Amino acid sequence: MHKLADQLKHLVSLCHYPLTFSGDSPNFLTRWLVRSNVLYQADSMELSSRIMLEHELSFASEEEKENSWRYYVSANMRDILLESMFQTEEDKAIYGLCSVYCTSDQEVFLFTRASLPLKVWVNGCLVNASTFEYHVKPFQVICNLKQGVNTILIEKRISSKFRSLPEDERAFTISIKPVRQLLETDREQVVFTAAKVEQMKQLYYVLPDKAFCVEKQVTCLVLPYYSGEGVPEPLLLEVINGSGSLLLSREVSTYCPADLDLRHVNSGVLELRVRRSSEGSALSNAYIFCGDYEGKRQRLLQELQERGMDSDFLELQQYLTELALGDKGVNHGKVELHYDRIYYHLLREFNYLSIQLEQPERRVSEEGERKIHTRLRKSPIDGAKLAYTVFLPRDYTAGDDSYPLIFCMPFGTMVNTIPEGTDLMYRNQFDDVIIACMYARGGYNKDYINEMDIIGFIDEIIRDWRVDRDRVYLMGVCSGALRIFGLATRFPGTFAAMANIAGTFRADINQPDYSMLQNLGVMPVYQLLNIEDDVLNTTRVLDSANHMPNVTNWCFPFYSHKESVELFQSPELFKRLLQHKRDKNPREILFHMKEPIYNSSSWLTVEQVQDLCRQTFVHVCVSDSSEIRIHTDQGKTLSLLLDRHGLDLKERILLTVNSCSEQISIPPYSQVRIRLEPLQMVVSVLEVSKNTYESYRNRLSPAVEAMGIKALYRDSCLIISPSAYPPEKRRYYRTLTQTLQQPLRERARNYKYQSVLSSEADQEQLAASNFVYLHPVSEEEPVPPRMLLEALGISLGKDVLVYAGDTFQGEYFAVVKSQNPFNEHKFMLLILVNGTTAEKKLLECWNEFDSSGLFYSEAIIWGNDRYFYYTREGVLECPLQ
Repeated sequence: MHKLADQLKHLVSLCHYPLTFSGDSPNFLTRWLVRSNVLYQADSMELSSRIMLEHELSFASEEEKENSWRYYVSANMRDILLESMFQTEEDKAIYGLCSVYCTSDQEVFLFTRASLPLKVWVNGCLVNASTFEYHVKPFQVICNLKQGVNTILIEKRISSKFRSLPEDERAFTISIKPVRQLLETDREQVVFTAAKVEQMKQLYYVLPDKAFCVEKQVTCLVLPYYSGEGVPEPLLLEVINGSGSLLLSREVSTYCPADLDLRHVNSGVLELRVRRSSEGSALSNAYIFCGDYEGKRQRLLQELQERGMDSDFLELQQYLTELALGDKGVNHGKVELHYDRIYYHLLREFNYLSIQLEQPERRVSEEGERKIHTRLRKSPIDGAKLAYTVFLPRDYTAGDDSYPLIFCMPFGTMVNTIPEGTDLMYRNQFDDVIIACMYARGGYNKDYINEMDIIGFIDEIIRDWRVDRDRVYLMGVCSGALRIFGLATRFPGTFAAMANIAGTFRADINQPDYSMLQNLGVMPVYQLLNIEDDVLNTTRVLDSANHMPNVTNWCFPFYSHKESVELFQSPELFKRLLQHKRDKNPREILFHMKEPIYNSSSWLTVEQVQDLCRQTFVHVCVSDSSEIRIHTDQGKTLSLLLDRHGLDLKERILLTVNSCSEQISIPPYSQVRIRLEPLQMVVSVLEVSKNTYESYRNRLSPAVEAMGIKALYRDSCLIISPSAYPPEKRRYYRTLTQTLQQPLRERARNYKYQSVLSSEADQEQLAASNFVYLHPVSEEEPVPPRMLLEALGISLGKDVLVYAGDTFQGEYFAVVKSQNPFNEHKFMLLILVNGTTAEKKLLECWNEFDSSGLFYSEAIIWGNDRYFYYTREGVLECPLQ
């Protein structure tokens, strides 16, 4: 170590390039001396070579450039892409060297985030190590830097196997921050706390060189989270099989690789566990598979099938066990290398499955380890897999006590991959709360399909894990914040508190509308923001916070976006969330309703509005114990679910809605329905039991009965495109069919709705799912199948359409929903259009599917130069032109 440290210090002392950073202040290390070394031998590390000056580069050969030290500067002062300086056709190691100067001895927090393996030496001491077969993506350590010059060396290896990774996945970040300064700036001790420093002093990385050991030989390295002076520390390394039996125990030292010969061990999942002594508690662990994984995987799946396991469970196990096989996979919508958290989770799940089959009498509780559960659900639309993972606290017991739930949505651009938690979650280093994770994608206000999936999963977790309904919390990370703001504002009164980590409530840039944030009411909102965020504009995020009724902002300097999404999910944040309970009976409700399927706020429900194309506002206030006052701009039917004692109301109260008032009597639990009519209101009071009240109050579901036309796309849906139309219309009908197949512009994923020509569609296909039948009314094909018209009550001609007693002449289009005539449990949507102007209007209208309230109606018709929409209550004219 000392020899390497002296060599590196000598190298930087010779260099005239500005490579030195201050260790007394936070810094991203973005300036390096770099060179490469072809990997003739696995452990070769040749650092001795000349430093090439910039004017020499023009005359040097590629080989000379590669083998000499050159100067590299990050293009964006955050991400480091060393490959841009080198030829990458052959496998090689790339080295980077810089220096850090400290005015006094200094403890620094060193953070790296790399999608490909990285090694880091500080003053010649190895503090960070990964391999292609066992990669640690976010790596955090505390190092001691001495007074004066310190050196930092990095090694990044290039392999032909991973050349297909996108460029942004090859980049990495590395930063240093004085521990003292981080503690001082985090004054409320939310992220970087004294407790975190002490915890890091007790933690170790257990780093096998591979996750799958076919030859049953593995090299293991143990590195401390707190490197101190880099002095090797004696530890005990144990190898334990899936049944908990000790197979091997040997003394090892930190920083020193240990070769383990496991050829005498039966094939299966092994735990590598580190202790200080045989009597001490486990300090850290890792999981590997020893032997033929694919062979055992196939045998387990075969046995599951023979035991008659249901198809969903079989598909889950096949997906999870196959996911572990690959060294890279699709994650966040991009191809990236698997890393330690994936193996830590999936190999434990594989071991659990093996035990259940081989030792069926053994109970889960006896294992004491299975605290992570991944569930897969198939989308009813196209069978795509939707995943979420539940992390149980280390004190979890399967008793009668209920637990609070934090539903966390980390950033991600795919919803069918295993959600990513933090080390804290994977190692169950938290108490008293269940944490569930699901990847987030999409914006605030578009994908109602995915929104309903998410709500369904939260409801499922609440039921299956005995969650305290009044202590459900939301936590969004990066783009996940968009989704939790959506959940919190569309389902107000449902959650106890929420946290935004390095994310934002996204509003229109030029004309931002923050009115929906009033729906949050008194629910606490915690925002952990990174002042120098390199992804989001923190000033804009803080401006939106001015519109949140009950918000606490913590703004931290010195962190990059990639650091903050990892580090801000802290136990201290969990504690702050958990101190809150849902306010079930707020005395004031401000409710902005943009979409009729999201129609409830606490104990208020908007059952009907005057105009679907307008946003609805309702203000409810319990003025005192004898009066409820309501103001609404266009609410037509309102419902109040009242707990008289919870709201501190008298039995006889005055109910005032806009300018109408009425004295009513309310029982202890009641549903009060108000229908507003011109110059009067009609009020009914229904007494309900406490259980009925609790059931309705705790219901977590959008108003599916108000979905209208949008209900077609919530399930599998077949698009029937026309077989006959004029040749000049071919481009138009291809475009329209594609739009009907994918109506959502902003969506969590590409939903797959199949299409078929009308001449090829048969009754069996139409009965199997919802269907959309597109029919151009023309001389070639004047009417669609009669059964469809009869089901909808439509009479039709080339230039006339009659629907619901209304007649439309000339050009028109009609979009009409009804029950599927071939399957009463499904829907159909008939689309009729005649004429060039009507075709243009239809496409324009359908392009508003994301945002227009028209599609919550049962039918839309453009005719007589106007738009009309039909609901169960009647027909209204729409202001669209």
